[in-house]
Amino acid sequence: MKKILFSALCCATPHLETELEIIEKHILSGDDIYYTLCPGGLKTCFLYQSPTIEDCIYCRQRHKIGISLLSKKIKVIGYPYIKEKNNKIYEFSNVDELKKFSIDGNNFGLCAASTLISIFENESFDTKKYAQDINDQIATAHCIYNVFTKLLDEVNPDLVYIFNGRFSVAAPIIAACNEKNINFFTHERANVDDRYRIINNALPHDVTKIVQECNCLYTKYGFKAAKEIAHTFYTYRKEKNPSAGIVFTKRQKERCLPKNFNIKKKNIVFFNSSYFEYAALPGFDAMTGFYKDEADALQRIAHDTLSDPSIHIYFRMHPNLSGKNTQQVTDILSLDGKFQNLTILSPESPVDSYALMEKSSIVVVFHSTMGHRRRRRHQDEDDPVYRQG
Repeated sequence: MKKILFSALCCATPHLETELEIIEKHILSGDDIYYTLCPGGLKTCFLYQSPTIEDCIYCRQRHKIGISLLSKKIKVIGYPYIKEKNNKIYEFSNVDELKKFSIDGNNFGLCAASTLISIFENESFDTKKYAQDINDQIATAHCIYNVFTKLLDEVNPDLVYIFNGRFSVAAPIIAACNEKNINFFTHERANVDDRYRIINNALPHDVTKIVQECNCLYTKYGFKAAKEIAHTFYTYRKEKNPSAGIVFTKRQKERCLPKNFNIKKKNIVFFNSSYFEYAALPGFDAMTGFYKDEADALQRIAHDTLSDPSIHIYFRMHPNLSGKNTQQVTDILSLDGKFQNLTILSPESPVDSYALMEKSSIVVVFHSTMGHRRRRRHQDEDDPVYRQG
């Protein structure tokens, strides 16, 4: 029998249900379950930037109802009282400075930045304007770290489960587990509500873990079956089927190509993603490859190929950037009209990303899965797809 500690961080569907399903599996295995339930009163949490008393009551009630549905009673434990040690107000000149901020060797700035980047959907939000929000996130992260440092000593679990792992209420628990050499799993939803992932001693976004999972799946199903699974997934993506995840291409017109698109030219298409989805992940800054960022790469490549009239470059901005006023969007749009061999396609453009991909000679991707879709469609090892980040 093992002692399993669950950190109840999110009452939203499907994350709470995922956690309850994992708990039930451990109950059936005869494990001893400890469920940590927040008493309320945190300055901020996963669902609420400034939780009210009513928010806290609702959250606790959702958790209690969920626990009541389990086949066996489990140990529900509250947070030990932790006296606030530091009421200092911290100031940061920009998000990069915030990401590097630590207290007693623990980088609480990165998880605070990660949380707020997701809330604001802006990887370069104004740290002066949102100074109070930043300090609330840091205070919460510091509190959670102290709480779980004490809980881990009291319970001494064999295993800890944590939702997602990158936010201010979760990353400090990972830090505490690592300090005490306690094994942990993070869990996260899949593209559909009835599937989820659990990842051992890493975040769901960890590229190394994703590669390991892919290799395991290839071994489990065999190459032919794995190819069929991939084919089905990418077919669903092209057909805008929600079974393959959020559909970002709803407003695109089927087979629509850019105005004056010349199939006789060597057309190079760039696909990007939204930085705010990745910007505060550990190691993201080291994933940009040869160039400072996508705008730098685009400008330099457009400049270097300007003398060759047979080349035209298209930059397809991700539809999820629609309506966003971020530095990423500003930097890309600033290049519009700067080079005669470059066409910027805005997030709102009706151009069909798949038609553009299939008609182009070369595909370059920045944190985008379009490269995989191109390779999967052509199934050609020599097909020119280049990944930056």
